[in-house]
Amino acid sequence: MILGSHNTMTYLKSKSWIYNIFSCFWRCQKLDIYQQFSTGVRCFDLRVRMHNEHWVFAHGKSTLDSDADILTIIDTLNKECETCDSKVYIRLLLEINEHNSYQENSFISLCELLNEKYKNNDRIRIFECRRKYDWTQLYDFGVYPEVTQYVGSMQTKLYGKICPWLYYIFNKKRLNKMIDEIKKDNTDDNKIFLFDFIN
Repeated sequence: MILGSHNTMTYLKSKSWIYNIFSCFWRCQKLDIYQQFSTGVRCFDLRVRMHNEHWVFAHGKSTLDSDADILTIIDTLNKECETCDSKVYIRLLLEINEHNSYQENSFISLCELLNEKYKNNDRIRIFECRRKYDWTQLYDFGVYPEVTQYVGSMQTKLYGKICPWLYYIFNKKRLNKMIDEIKKDNTDDNKIFLFDFIN
């Protein structure tokens, strides 16, 4: 089993002060990506879009404030893998809410670049590569893990869909027990389990 963080980069602040005020509605992680790796996370849910000719991390309409771009993050994770002889899965999503040819073509170009860079690297496994609004796959890396999500947005209760933190708080004991069991197993068997607020 592989432990994964849902909306990995949402520990970051938004570039908009308005979104920071309402961060409880979009934040899904508190630990930074390196802390997540240290706790045993081996699947990272990275969501990007093009902004001013640069790739930025995003969730919904919130653009996240980061000095590091997608290429830097994946390169760093690759180096982390070398030190502990493990593999990392990257779930790469285009965070847009409607059709946008420029965004989609840019995303495909990004995927082609990543495929060229990591095609002979068995430590980095990139998968899904979908656009968010209708879940259409835009690029295929040939990696097909089985993904299960224990996250607020996938639940039937409205409070979980609206506020990931509330879902975590109300289910903390059960979720942390599941996370601990996955950490103990932690075999690379293509079964990924995504969680909010991994600690």
